[in-house]
Amino acid sequence: MKKENVLILGDLNSVIDFLDLEHNSYFLITDLEASAIPKEMQKNIESFYIDTPDNFDVSCFENNIDVIYDVVSSLIEKHGQFSSIVTTYEHTVLSAAMIRTRFNIPGIKESEAIFLRNKYKMKEKIFDSGILTPNFTLVDVDTYHEEITQFLREYGKIVIKPINQAASYGVLITQEIVEATNHIEMLIQNNSEVLIEEYLEHPIMHFDGVIQENQMKFFSVSKKIGNCYDYVSNNGDLCTIIQSDSELVRKAQYFTKRVLEVFKIDSLVFHLEVFADNEEFHFLEIAGRYPGGGISKLIKRAYDFDLVKASYLFDTQKEIIRVHKNDLVNDLIAMIIIPFPAKEDIIIRGISGLDQLPDNIIGSIFTGPGEIVTYNPFDTFKKLAEIYIRDTSNENIENTVDYINNNVNFSYVLASMERS
Repeated sequence: MKKENVLILGDLNSVIDFLDLEHNSYFLITDLEASAIPKEMQKNIESFYIDTPDNFDVSCFENNIDVIYDVVSSLIEKHGQFSSIVTTYEHTVLSAAMIRTRFNIPGIKESEAIFLRNKYKMKEKIFDSGILTPNFTLVDVDTYHEEITQFLREYGKIVIKPINQAASYGVLITQEIVEATNHIEMLIQNNSEVLIEEYLEHPIMHFDGVIQENQMKFFSVSKKIGNCYDYVSNNGDLCTIIQSDSELVRKAQYFTKRVLEVFKIDSLVFHLEVFADNEEFHFLEIAGRYPGGGISKLIKRAYDFDLVKASYLFDTQKEIIRVHKNDLVNDLIAMIIIPFPAKEDIIIRGISGLDQLPDNIIGSIFTGPGEIVTYNPFDTFKKLAEIYIRDTSNENIENTVDYINNNVNFSYVLASMERS
C-alpha cells in the first residue's frame, strides 16, 4: 500500500514518539539545525531548514511563508500531495493553515486560524458576538498618546501587547504613561501591531481540550495561581490547579462551545484562557494548540490523556477517542513551576526549604546543586523545578503553594562569573 505524505512544521522531537513510519512518509520544515534531529531519524525524514531570528518570535514561520510555499510546492511536484500537516507549538499554527489553504490539504484553514493567532481580530470577533471581554483598542501610530491617556484615565491600569506573539512575550502591565509610551514605541519600531487592553483584577482560568465535528472529545478546566506575565517578567512562581467541580466544568464547556461557534470552528485542539469573575467568564485569548508550560504533562498525569499525541492524531485526520469519565478527576491535581531566574547560564549552588514540605506533594523534579542550567531565549517557561500536588480542596493546595513561595529558594551563581 502506498504511503501517505505527511508534512511536519517546526519541532520534530515533540512528535517523534507518535510517527508511523510504516504507513507514512514524513517531511520536515524546521528552524532547528540538523543536529537537533536524532540521527536514527535523519535517514527516514527529508528535512528543510528555514532561517529565523535568534530571538523569540512566534511569527517566524509566517514571516517565511513564501519560502515555505516554494518548498512545499517542490515536494508535492516530486512526491505527490500531502495528506496532512502536523503543527508543533504556537509558531506553526497559522503557517500550517496557510499551507493547507494554498495547496488544498485537509485540516484547519487560514480563514479559521487567523482568529487563533491575531489577537485583535480574535477579540473584535468576540466583542461583536456579545461575549464578555476586557475593553481593547488597536494602537494607531498617529494617536497612541491619546489612546494611552484615555485607557489609563478610564481603567487605571492597562495591558499592552503585540497582536501576534505568545507566552507573554512583549507584554507590559502598567499604570504609568511614560512607561506605556516607551513600550508601545519599542513594539512599533519592531514592526509589531499593538493592542491596549483594560486590566482586569480577576483570577485566570484556562480550558483545554479537543473538539471534533462539534463533539467534545476531551475537556479540562484549570485555575491559575499567579500568571504567565509575572512568571516570565517578574520571576513569580506559577501554579495550575485542575478543577473537578462538575457545575464549573459544565459552565466552562458551554462557554468554550460559544466561543468556537463565534469563529465557526467545529474541530480544534484548543487552549482557551479566561478571567473568572464569580459566575461569569470574560474571554482573554484562545490558541489552536495544546497548552505549554508543562500543563499538558499535568493533564496527562490527571487524566492519562496525552494532549500532545491527540494534537498529532488530530492533525493527521485521525479520530480522537473520547475520554469516558465525565471529563473529571476525583481530587484536585496541581503543578507549581519555579522559574529560571536569569538571562544567562547559571550554576545551582543549593536549595533551601525542602526539609518540611507539606504532605500533599505527590511528586517533584528539581534542578540540583552543581548543575549548570543553560539559558534559552526561546524557552519562555524554562524552570528550575516542577512540583505536583494532590488534595481535596483549592484552599489546601493554595496553602502548599504559599509554603513553597515563601520557603523554597535556589541559590546560584552566574556561570560567566564562575568561569572568570
